[in-house]
Amino acid sequence: MQYIIRLSIDQGLSSLSLFIFSITLAREFGAADFSIYAIALSTSLMVTAIFNSAYIEPTAIKGKGGLSRGTIITKLSMLSLTASILCLFFIEQSQFFPVLAFTLGNSALFTVRRINALNGEHNKLTLVSATSFALTMTSLWLLNYTQASLSLWLITYGVLGVTYLLFLPITKYENKEKIAADLSSLVTAIMLWICSNYFFYYLPAVGRADESGQLRIIYTLFMPILQAGTIAGSFLISKKSTHNAAFPIILSLTAAYGIILTAIGSETIQSITKIPITTQELVYATLLAAANSSSGLSSISLRMQKHITPILTSSTISALTLIIIGFFAKTLNEIMICITLSFLLSIALSQAIRRMHK
Repeated sequence: MQYIIRLSIDQGLSSLSLFIFSITLAREFGAADFSIYAIALSTSLMVTAIFNSAYIEPTAIKGKGGLSRGTIITKLSMLSLTASILCLFFIEQSQFFPVLAFTLGNSALFTVRRINALNGEHNKLTLVSATSFALTMTSLWLLNYTQASLSLWLITYGVLGVTYLLFLPITKYENKEKIAADLSSLVTAIMLWICSNYFFYYLPAVGRADESGQLRIIYTLFMPILQAGTIAGSFLISKKSTHNAAFPIILSLTAAYGIILTAIGSETIQSITKIPITTQELVYATLLAAANSSSGLSSISLRMQKHITPILTSSTISALTLIIIGFFAKTLNEIMICITLSFLLSIALSQAIRRMHK
């Protein structure tokens, strides 16, 4: 239980840091420019998903099975550079370096926290979370005070994240064998990432950057409950006594969170974020968050039962379906409906395929 509490505190500090950074950035630059940050954040999430599936999970972090600090930095840098180059299809060339800096920094911070957590380095993990939160808050004050550009905001956050690579554990005996990535886990991670992040690239590409910024602020508003639900849901699912209660508990909490946001009111939220969000959009966002949480819990449950094929197949079909139906989404509400349906389709297909395999 102590481990869960400490992990929750560390995750809470990390999430709060990114939450405040996102809200402040939205207030400072508005929906259209916020869409650039949405692309940078989504790109960093793609890098972390790939790096986690291809390198962290298949590799025994401790002892002789680990990766050296130099190897991790090299592979993470190459992934970040490649992903940022692909972003040039959706951003201006002048935005390339800021997006690269943020992508590398945010993915580096995730990697350091992930590896320290797997190694049981709780004190180091707490130190990383606490100091990164403090440094981010200090940087926000300075950036606001100096009225810095969006590029400087992204670069500053990225530089702070990169410095935490020094907190990676030193591996004296690196595994020289070629790391065999779990292809199924890798593809699944990418497909699930597409379901959540596809529109952050599509919307700016078709001249709808404002909607991309609005969608990102909606995800930001629901970030606390989504991440808390993942941690709590994983814990509940892992225990036989609470396995069946995981879904109703997390869904109830998500619904309650959405009702609270709706009760706060769209005008109040807009005054805080400076980005227009309607009450109807908050309702659709609550449905989206519930579907997102359900999909995540379903994936965790099937992984624990070693049902990989159903997750892989369902996530792939759902991602492709989302891309196709996304062309017909004309409003932000329709976009959220498309994302919600893709998550629900993933759940339904994974359960159907699992039953067929029995």
